[in-house]
Amino acid sequence: MSGLSNGSKGIGRVFAGTKFIAEVQYDFGWYRHYDEDGIPEPPSPNLDVTDPPRIQGERLTLHMNDGCKLDFSVSAQGYCTVEREPYL
Repeated sequence: MSGLSNGSKGIGRVFAGTKFIAEVQYDFGWYRHYDEDGIPEPPSPNLDVTDPPRIQGERLTLHMNDGCKLDFSVSAQGYCTVEREPYL
């Protein structure tokens, strides 16, 4: 079992360092999973980006519409991995 504890979604801007890469639609949230006994595990971040930039092996930064920034990387298959918790 799992549940969303909080999240943010909308249109954001992706940067590689100071270089603008793309404007993307994103859905970010903290998900809390529970074991078979119903005991909560630590929350884990989840980032879904529609048509993410295919820049492998580089840390990218998503500037979200709420003013927060989120560092992530993209796998060869197009999956996003959060590298750092959101920050201002």
